[in-house]
Amino acid sequence: MKETVSKVKVEKLTKLPVSNERPLQELFATLYEVLYDGDKKKFNWDQFKNKALKHEDGEDFIFRLVNVNFKELRNEYYDDLLILKADPEFDNACVNSQYSADILDLADWVEYVCVGHQFAKEHKQCQKEYEKIRRDIDKRSKGSLKLSQKFWEDASE
Repeated sequence: MKETVSKVKVEKLTKLPVSNERPLQELFATLYEVLYDGDKKKFNWDQFKNKALKHEDGEDFIFRLVNVNFKELRNEYYDDLLILKADPEFDNACVNSQYSADILDLADWVEYVCVGHQFAKEHKQCQKEYEKIRRDIDKRSKGSLKLSQKFWEDASE
């Protein structure tokens, strides 16, 4: 993730026509939501640009991208990232637009977070299943041990 984020050029992001392009608006509104726990409906590009990207050359923005905890990502944020990822207009903007080179690393970040979150959910589910099986085995083996002891006791009489 650090390698992907290190390629993000914050200065170029500040020059994007976000207010005029729906896919860009969605991308940055979603980042605002996920990284800053903001309300997507209240997203304002000019404020975001000045506070997150221009302030200290976007160091906080980059820090948050690098350090996002996809394992603990709220499900509604994950859902919004999936919607963004599946949006054909966003996909087209990442591949065929004049600013695709500027946002491609952010698109890779979205992909990385989505995949990481999904793997974390699956891992957690596997752990739950394993614990359930373990408890079931322990429960059965205790009963089996009692039967075995009873058998030996009865056989010795």
